[in-house]
Parts: sequence; structure tokens; C-alpha cells
Amino acid sequence: MIIIGTFLVVGGIVFISWKPEQQLLEFRRWHLLLPIGAAVLTGINHPIRRYVLTLANEPLFFSALMGAVSFAGFLVYLALSPGSPRLVWNRQAIAPFIATGLCETLSILFIITAISLGRLVVVVPIAASYPVWSLIQARIFLRDIESINWKVVTGIFSVVAGNFAIHLGR
Repeated sequence: MIIIGTFLVVGGIVFISWKPEQQLLEFRRWHLLLPIGAAVLTGINHPIRRYVLTLANEPLFFSALMGAVSFAGFLVYLALSPGSPRLVWNRQAIAPFIATGLCETLSILFIITAISLGRLVVVVPIAASYPVWSLIQARIFLRDIESINWKVVTGIFSVVAGNFAIHLGR
């Protein structure tokens, strides 16, 4: 199941992103390290969360602490990158930023609470279904920006099915 799941995830990602006729002038191969790094860190993150919750089962405090650490990381980033372009605050973006922050905070609280109450191998595959929800929301809110076709839908369902297979195979 783990091997099948891995092939489904990798195949789904390749299926979604493969565009041989399109050249991205600014793309560099090392740019792939960012999503790969995010995937690896997310994979490490859930077991660490579960372990911490066995030591102190306080999901709300843990969520608040994660937010504080994220904010501290943001401040460090601002301090260490003086040469990068400064942040430009667009007033029209404030409400969507707040809505996104609220959704992100609640999702972290929900996943941490679910991990504290249930088995990691059950909770994580359910949480890994988020690309399906992103697909639905993109179709509703981003229909002029994101193109959603059968390749994207097939790739997303392949990735989600692969995540389920990997976790069921453990």
C-alpha cells in the first residue's frame, strides 16, 4: 500500500504540473526544493505534534504557541532580509488576509485537537484531503484566475488517494 500510495502521490503531482510546451524563464530546478521541503517538514510535523500532545494534552495552548513561533519567525525573516523588497500593505487585502489567518488558525487548532483525540494514522489521511477542498474553493472563488480541468481534478484525487494508501499501509 505504501508503494502504491507513493506512486499515486508522485504521479498525481506530475500529472498536475507537467506542461512540456510551456517554458518558465524564471524557473530553476532548486525551486522544487521548496515544496519538497514543505512536504518533508509536514510529514515530520504530525508525529512530533502527536508526541508533544502525549506529554501535555493542551491543543489550544499548543496552537497559540505555534502562532507565536510563526510570528517570531516572521520577525526574524524581516530583520535578516534588509535587501529584499519591503512589505507593501494593500488595504483591499486586509479582510482576505484576516479571513485566511482565521481559517489557518482554526485548521491548526482542529488538526491538533484531532491528533490529541485520535490515532495519527487515521487523522492525518483525513487532513490530507485538503487539496479536494482547495479544488472546490478554487472553482467557486478563483474561476477567473485558476484553470481547473480534468488533469487537475485527476491529479488531486490521485494525490489524496495516495496519501490515504500510504497511511493505511503503515
